[in-house]
Amino acid sequence: MGNKSKRDKIIRIRKIIITIMIVILSGILISSYISYRNEYKKIEVKNAVREYLIAVEASKISANIEFDEKETIADIKVNGGEKLATIKKYINIDNLNNIEALTIEDANKIVNNDDFDINIKGQFLKIK
Repeated sequence: MGNKSKRDKIIRIRKIIITIMIVILSGILISSYISYRNEYKKIEVKNAVREYLIAVEASKISANIEFDEKETIADIKVNGGEKLATIKKYINIDNLNNIEALTIEDANKIVNNDDFDINIKGQFLKIK
């Protein structure tokens, strides 16, 4: 009887240790996944910024349009006109939804490796 009760205690301790190890490993994996996902979203934003800047530069050259450095993508969308029409020639404007609050000045900072904040949905918030 004593051996069986001793074995049961050892088995319980092993189960507890295994459970604790699983919880710890799960915590590490979850935090790694969240970090990876945030970096992926930042890369998506950075790629959209590069495409936007190329479209702006192409618009400046081909249509001789001047852009204000403080002008956001949302401003261009709202005002429409020649700027929007020209940019649409070079990029799908709907692909810029995550960076609507971005100015051309901030876009240049991002391309030059300034760090920036995004929200949970992966939308640009501000330069750090």
